[in-house]
Amino acid sequence: MNDILTAPAPAQLRRERQITGLTLLRVSPVPTETSCVLAVHEGQVRDYSKDAYDDFHTLTFHLDGAPLRRRGEHSAEAGHSLPGCVSLQRCDERSRWNSDAPSRWAQLYLPVGLVADCASAHYGVDGTMLSLGSVTGVDDRALVRRLCQAVAAMQSGLADAWQHMNVWAWEIAAHWIATYSNLATPAVVRGRECLPAFKLRRARDYIDASLDQPLRVAAIAQEIGVSEAHFARAFRTATGEPPHRYILRKRAELARMLLSAAERSLADIALDAGFANQAHLTSVFCHHFGVTPGTYRRHIGDAAWTQRADSLN
Repeated sequence: MNDILTAPAPAQLRRERQITGLTLLRVSPVPTETSCVLAVHEGQVRDYSKDAYDDFHTLTFHLDGAPLRRRGEHSAEAGHSLPGCVSLQRCDERSRWNSDAPSRWAQLYLPVGLVADCASAHYGVDGTMLSLGSVTGVDDRALVRRLCQAVAAMQSGLADAWQHMNVWAWEIAAHWIATYSNLATPAVVRGRECLPAFKLRRARDYIDASLDQPLRVAAIAQEIGVSEAHFARAFRTATGEPPHRYILRKRAELARMLLSAAERSLADIALDAGFANQAHLTSVFCHHFGVTPGTYRRHIGDAAWTQRADSLN
């Protein structure tokens, strides 16, 4: 087991290390206070009281063993988790946990600042306007896939596993916001609102000229003289994708163009393309082109390889 008693370690993890009957099997390094932390716990949970914290939200990935039962702060039944399920809990939320027999679970400690930055980068909203939802024992394939990757990377002992985890943590944060928060994207776009061609063209021009700056949907709507709600619906109707997804795609394309300048660092390219950080760039770039920015840069001279990457966009 790695020794993680360093200053940036999550307060909740420090408390959990003191609980009798629980064993900390593995834990990822904690290089900085802005990094996510992944730990694997084992044991029987006997009326564990989770306190409110201000540093990390938590995701609990139930690996195997007995069901984990969660109660709310005032003893109300809040649900239970079975192996293969995920529970999400805000940092400021109190709860109590129990199990009738030993269990094993992975716990991802997600920095509050990372989630706030993700809300700003993906949705153009201040982190203080974000209200995360807490859920218990959901069978969410997107979360399970990323958490499985993180657990496997940590158990393999890769020296740079924490760097990959921060990329996955960004994607997990984006999914949490998109699916279980007050910013959750509606499944269906209502209405048949549309934008005149000249306003759509002006919106696209404004986005193209501002990719290296913070871009808010409200500012784009104001630029073309419509309400934010109308713009979001009409833009999706016209382009087939919501504004924030269109912006991320355009930023990924800009980053791909900037990668041709070999002397530029990936961190600088990320900022110049409007991404919050290099991890954000890597996550979005992989989604659109199927490879990391570093891998793409190494194969720029290979025409056949570049054509294959282009086909994924």
